[in-house]
Amino acid sequence: MRKLIYSLIAAALAITLMIPSQSYGQVSIGKGLKVGLNSANITGDDVSDSKARSGFLAGVFLKLGVGSLIIQPELLYTVKGAKVEDDPDIDELKLTYLEIPVLVKINLGSAPKVKPNIFAGPAFGILLSSKIKGPGGEVDFKDSTKSSDLGVVVGACIDIGLVMTGITFDIRYTFSLSSIDDSGEDGDVKNSVLSATAGISF
Repeated sequence: MRKLIYSLIAAALAITLMIPSQSYGQVSIGKGLKVGLNSANITGDDVSDSKARSGFLAGVFLKLGVGSLIIQPELLYTVKGAKVEDDPDIDELKLTYLEIPVLVKINLGSAPKVKPNIFAGPAFGILLSSKIKGPGGEVDFKDSTKSSDLGVVVGACIDIGLVMTGITFDIRYTFSLSSIDDSGEDGDVKNSVLSATAGISF
């Protein structure tokens, strides 16, 4: 299963990079690569002893632009979870997802090369792994974690146009809309991730 998922990621990356960047009148199509750092935590009524842990994200994106409006679907490998305090058996929870955000971006500036944007949109996550790390090592926790996670992304970014390409920087907050707990106890546990990313577009 894991080999299949990684093969799908590689195929999506190859397809994205092969899509030509085009401009048809007011409509433009772009693509790019993105990497970033996560400050991940878990929240909810049944969470009381967690703190943020560091993770990362990386992936590809498409940009479908019409005037000042951009639709930007992304495919990301992202590491979430949390550190756990006051529990002698658990040090941290590490979650990895294949995440598909679909962002609606609005350009707030009029300069041709430097474009500030705000964005928001849904994000669908497919769980790749869930592990608890403690003094005795790592324990698989996937059976107690939901296999998918529907969330919302909000944030702001700066797109900078260069001669043959462009660079983009963004700050985003991604949060779950429902609990990720699948232990049978109906616990209220949600992902909460603050991310800083940098990307290059073609």
